[in-house]
Amino acid sequence: MLIKPRVAALRTTVKLTTVKAPEASEEGEEPDADAEPAVDEDGNPIVPAVEYETVSVQPVQEIMDRITAAGFTIDTAPRTVMLSKVQAREFYRGVEGASADTLTINYLCSGALLAVRVSAPGGVAAINKLCGPADPREARAACADEKDDRAKSLRALFGLSKLENAVHCSATVYDARWEASVVIPSQFRMEKSLLLLGPGRDATETVTELLKDNGFVVVGEKRVKVTAEEAREFFAGDPDAEVRAELHSGGVNTFLCVEGDNAVNRLQLLVGPSDSRNVSVLLSNSVDNKLYAPASAARAAADIERWFPEPLRPQRTFAMIKPNAAGDAQAILNIIAANGFTVVAQQRATLTLELSLIHI
Repeated sequence: MLIKPRVAALRTTVKLTTVKAPEASEEGEEPDADAEPAVDEDGNPIVPAVEYETVSVQPVQEIMDRITAAGFTIDTAPRTVMLSKVQAREFYRGVEGASADTLTINYLCSGALLAVRVSAPGGVAAINKLCGPADPREARAACADEKDDRAKSLRALFGLSKLENAVHCSATVYDARWEASVVIPSQFRMEKSLLLLGPGRDATETVTELLKDNGFVVVGEKRVKVTAEEAREFFAGDPDAEVRAELHSGGVNTFLCVEGDNAVNRLQLLVGPSDSRNVSVLLSNSVDNKLYAPASAARAAADIERWFPEPLRPQRTFAMIKPNAAGDAQAILNIIAANGFTVVAQQRATLTLELSLIHI
């Protein structure tokens, strides 16, 4: 969820009309839960009149209070984020039907955002209900008869226009994963995962290039004719297991073992959900083969062990620690080792002008 620039920057309070809190009882006096409700002379229950009061609130704190009051768990504390235009375009690139026009991009980059990750059962639908319609005019119309401001949606209270509508919330589970990967990215973590291309036209070359463009390296490749029994066993316990097993059985499947930063989550985002989506980032826009990628690191490790039981052939590359970082060489080498690399040779050298031109 994002609290947008105008609201995130507000330091003044706003006034809300809300139901007046009940008067505190005298010290030590507990309310009698078993007391009979008051009735009129005809025996009808007397419903107390609802009293309202005006309170002053700070918008960001009010939004956070409303989130917790609605039963959400705040998984990450609000984080101040400044998006570049490149990040803003990437934010919308993976969202179906999202507007990425110049005005929207410029507004999203116009000031600090507050990003927060929240969760609850049925969380996506619930947070959309709390935020209300994207257009604040519609949001206010939907609760026009409501006297208690705290029963109104956040956009009805704090939104000005469809552009400056106070908050952004993800429309689907897939959108939530994509948007969080852009705005609240995980710490760098080199991982391996598996990509399965189902039977059909050989699209290995196309997919390999797309993976490379997205920062992945293919470290293993295998083509296997998968039987119906093997497919059922492989997908057992997965959502739509029977459908997946049928799509991947009886023909040659291509298994790719890939490596990259946060590979499991990022590969899932490229494969996308099972339902059809018109989003440019998905591999399915470029190939007709049915695709599969494991949804967790544990499942990825099990899949790789099953289809690539033999050791994967390591690749060698070259790295150079430049003069300004030479004093931190050991710390850099420790990070390299922590990410699964082996330094097979190293040498300190002072380059001549002629040799340095080779590396430019």
